[in-house]
Amino acid sequence: MPSSASPAAASILISLLALSCTVDDRAVAVTPAMPGHDASSGALPDDRDSGTGPAGAVSASCGAPCELPHASAACAGSACVIQSCIGPFSDANGQPEDGCETGDIPESGLGLWFMADRGVIAQGGLVSAWVDQSPNGLTATQPEVAARPGTLAQSDGLPMLSFDGSDDGLALPSGFAELDGAAFFALVVARPNPLCAGILHFSNGAGGDDIEFGRHQGGVLHYEVGAAQLDGTPEGFATDRRLLISVVQAGSASVAAAPGTVELRIDGVRDAVGFVALPAPVERHENYVGRNSYVRQPADCSVYFRGLIGEIVFYARGLDSAELARVETYLREKWQRL
Repeated sequence: MPSSASPAAASILISLLALSCTVDDRAVAVTPAMPGHDASSGALPDDRDSGTGPAGAVSASCGAPCELPHASAACAGSACVIQSCIGPFSDANGQPEDGCETGDIPESGLGLWFMADRGVIAQGGLVSAWVDQSPNGLTATQPEVAARPGTLAQSDGLPMLSFDGSDDGLALPSGFAELDGAAFFALVVARPNPLCAGILHFSNGAGGDDIEFGRHQGGVLHYEVGAAQLDGTPEGFATDRRLLISVVQAGSASVAAAPGTVELRIDGVRDAVGFVALPAPVERHENYVGRNSYVRQPADCSVYFRGLIGEIVFYARGLDSAELARVETYLREKWQRL
């Protein structure tokens, strides 16, 4: 006998079927980026929260205590509401269900913000795109399946992207011309690799104009602008440990330090200080996450980072000490680097 299902029921069935799909015989897993933002389009979001953070125990009737992530909560009108945010977090999306879901970090000059728990588009466990959570809404992509990093769950529940050190990497769009100093932060686990490798890299390839944040020979944290560079303590960038690495270069308006002064930091502790010339104002076209463009130096560079990346925050300017503390405090608390 023909079915007499209502249009509404048919619509629900179609929606459920749409949630299960495959691409090239591989299941597609999408970590949503920002509300109203098509991660594949690169369109600018209204805000950068994905709403994918861990939800607290929210009871419609408040029959149980209100517990929301990174928030002090209370029952109001039979629903849990945020009274205040706790620690270095803010409620950017105004939705109490996910608590205070966004890191409370400076917005001025924020150029890139990649999180392994948001904006990750994966096919068959391999990442084809990583959507920037900064207001710029850029997307790092990898069309070649064999060169895509993987995703790896961690014991604390937060995933990280896994780069194999052989060919994994993601490409960024052209740009990164207007830098007045720089500030780079990353939550990483490096695997053994005796050669240089990039974590975040901007350049024009053989044309130079490179800006490199990476791990180089001798296990050092490395910052480079053209021919000028600064290395950290040998083996200071240790392997097989979750580390918070930071590089901050003072810009032209700095009063606390001479412009070009660079501080390298590991887990919130100063690793090295030196001078590196400020980046030239030129557009850069070979820009990467998880690799660099130094393919012409095989004896020195493996090019590709080997290890895990959980989060990257990049500013196209230097940060003062208070701003530096805000970013590091957020990352240390989120990633348990206290």
